[in-house]
Amino acid sequence: MIELNRLDNRSGPPPLRFKPLYDFPSSEAMTFLYGPMIWHGRAEGARLGLWTTGRYLPSSDFPEGILSAGGSLVAATRDGDLSWSARVGRRVGALGARGRVEVDGARDAGLLRTGIRLGNLATGSL
Repeated sequence: MIELNRLDNRSGPPPLRFKPLYDFPSSEAMTFLYGPMIWHGRAEGARLGLWTTGRYLPSSDFPEGILSAGGSLVAATRDGDLSWSARVGRRVGALGARGRVEVDGARDAGLLRTGIRLGNLATGSL
């Protein structure tokens, strides 16, 4: 039998790898990519920060992987406003063959947003 999800054979948190901007998926660890965020807004001036996104075993059936997480942290240089976002998701077989649950939250310009997504990805050949 071929074991695809080696993370479920361990106790505790999964092993993690951190790579800048691009990397190939690994079946040994959850890989987090990271990079800079830079943009300019009229009220807050330049905004500087960091983004990250992580996936474990992405494939054509699971583009986000069977386990995923990510987020960002950004500070405005003019008024010091701090914005953040975070999300976690995982495959849930009870929702269907490609079922997925994702929870996310974000705070920007004093507004807080949270959400839960449930879904089952449909794929087909061309």
